[in-house]
Amino acid sequence: MCQEIILNENEVILFVEPKERWIASICSEAVDRLVFWPKLSGAYSALYKDALSQMTDNMDILKCLGCDIHIRNKPLYLKEVRKNSGTEIKRTSHKEVITYITKYGSARLINAFDRASQSWHPVEMPIKNEEDIKIMTEWYADCTLEIDQTLLGQAKKQADEIGQKAMISTYVGKSPLMYYIEWLAGVENGHYFLVDNKNEIEELFNRMDKLLIRKTEILCDISPSDLLYFEEDTSTTLISPEQFAAYCFKHINNYGRIMKEGGRLSYIHACGHIKHLLPLISKIPVNAIEAITSPPLGDTTLYDGRSKCPDKCLIGGTNALLWLEYPKKIIEQIEKDLFSLPHHRGIIVSSAGVMPPACTPETIKKIFEWIKHFKIVL
Repeated sequence: MCQEIILNENEVILFVEPKERWIASICSEAVDRLVFWPKLSGAYSALYKDALSQMTDNMDILKCLGCDIHIRNKPLYLKEVRKNSGTEIKRTSHKEVITYITKYGSARLINAFDRASQSWHPVEMPIKNEEDIKIMTEWYADCTLEIDQTLLGQAKKQADEIGQKAMISTYVGKSPLMYYIEWLAGVENGHYFLVDNKNEIEELFNRMDKLLIRKTEILCDISPSDLLYFEEDTSTTLISPEQFAAYCFKHINNYGRIMKEGGRLSYIHACGHIKHLLPLISKIPVNAIEAITSPPLGDTTLYDGRSKCPDKCLIGGTNALLWLEYPKKIIEQIEKDLFSLPHHRGIIVSSAGVMPPACTPETIKKIFEWIKHFKIVL
């Protein structure tokens, strides 16, 4: 049952479908109620599949919980084309080895599967020495992108079938520095190389950036999704504010400009300690900041985000530890944070990071019932 809000005698807000409410929130427009998005991972659906009638699809689970559905996917309809390089992937149930092959030699990334989180994590990075920097730079330089029209057609069909039932967002990429730290060199070695081999690393970033620019341009033209996003995982626990300013900002700012000029709604995923980065993030031409993570896991409240980024939609506002509490305490904290804001346009309450599996479906339902009846200020 939808709420109806009268702004004045001539303006009535009434949203029936989830996508309508999502888009209005992303655009910081008036809504009838707050959007609620508990981000569910494979670990969540695996743990509760019996309780949720064997459901393994997150869209069905969110529908069962009654929440505002948001589907995130990757553009599988884009494929890499290479002339003098290649990628070899070998995977077992617990180990994945990705070999990057170039004319200068090969580099190897090894990922291990973590059963608890149902996800893959790097245990050996491909960049371990100066030669590996050269290899990975060449691997990116040799890559171009093509559209798989068959898979694109399937994506468009899926989007048509979903219609107004859910918001669909598509992952574009991750800016060069953040990807380099997380997946190519690691935190410690990554910073050493950035100091000792600054010119070589910056050339690697340049090659990565050119590919991301092209990917952004293509997706702006062809993606059937409602939103495009960059999954930055930004946090000053991984990089410094100075490094964000020197590298990430200029790259994300450019991608944001391309998406805006292409008429696309967009957001950046920044899920860590970002409080001291907000003045710069506020200048990036995207519609929203996703995964605003409150203390103690993050360092940024909704009030911080609204104060520094008044024209951005803020998605998140909580943290995983909060979701381990009883519903009453969760509601009290969310209510306190919402009351601190001057208004509730452009606010989407979510779990920030993925919902911890220890938070039961019953708890999620109770929070959503409360959110549906929370009196918003427009």
